[in-house]
Amino acid sequence: MFKLWLFYQRLYFAVYFWLSPHKSADALFRFFTSPRPQAHRERDMAALAQSEQTLFDFNGTPIQLYRWGNGSKKALLVHGWEGHAGSLGRIALELAGRGYTVWGFDAPAHGKSGGKTTNLFEFSALIARLLRDFDIRDKIITHSFGSGATVFALHQHPELCPEQLTMITSPNRYADAFTEFGAMIGLTGKQIDSMFRLIKTRFGYSPDELVVSGWIDALPIQTVQLIHDPADKIIRFDRAEKIAAASAKVRLYPLPGTGHYRILWHDDTIRAIFDESSVEAGAFGGR
Repeated sequence: MFKLWLFYQRLYFAVYFWLSPHKSADALFRFFTSPRPQAHRERDMAALAQSEQTLFDFNGTPIQLYRWGNGSKKALLVHGWEGHAGSLGRIALELAGRGYTVWGFDAPAHGKSGGKTTNLFEFSALIARLLRDFDIRDKIITHSFGSGATVFALHQHPELCPEQLTMITSPNRYADAFTEFGAMIGLTGKQIDSMFRLIKTRFGYSPDELVVSGWIDALPIQTVQLIHDPADKIIRFDRAEKIAAASAKVRLYPLPGTGHYRILWHDDTIRAIFDESSVEAGAFGGR
């Protein structure tokens, strides 16, 4: 079934690019910015059920917000591509139990929020809006695509930087995501270049210029944790290594056997977030 889908995608974009390179670039961008709906797991739903839930308007899109706890410290949770706030449900409950007020959200076109498409720029603008509106200064915990979106938001708004940023996996160069997936579906270099030019024209940045390791060291953050499985099959571990090599403030925590999604609910991840000494002592092993 997947091979058949792949064949039709290759054929569709090849013909479309031949007929109209510009319109093909726009179609490709819509393709890359249209997340597939994902079902909520039972544990996600159980964590969300313990939150206060509200909706707010973000540039005409209804955004689902969640709040756990009522502590004096504040934290924001940022899910990844095709995720939702419940993906980080265990972390939310752990933070709330440790004296935090915890905010989570479903990004546009994700979870219970409105919209059909979203992108790094909209995602980042929403993160900045929430940090500012709720005056979150203590901690941000992110996953995958949400990690890069958060670093981009803080790069644009360094005054919003918290004391601590914890990234649970992160891309480095956003161009890699486009080119690697593009290669899988048979896109040519000319098709990718055409889409990159469209993104540059529309947003002021080409994916080649969106590089987490190029921004991280300048951010006024005291501590940056980067947690990643060396065998992650979604985002390669060398992405995390490049980010860690770019700044002495980044502390890299390899957690073998945790995967890309399971890592969010893994005991080792919770210990890495809250007990750095155990990590440094090599107390973690995969399950």
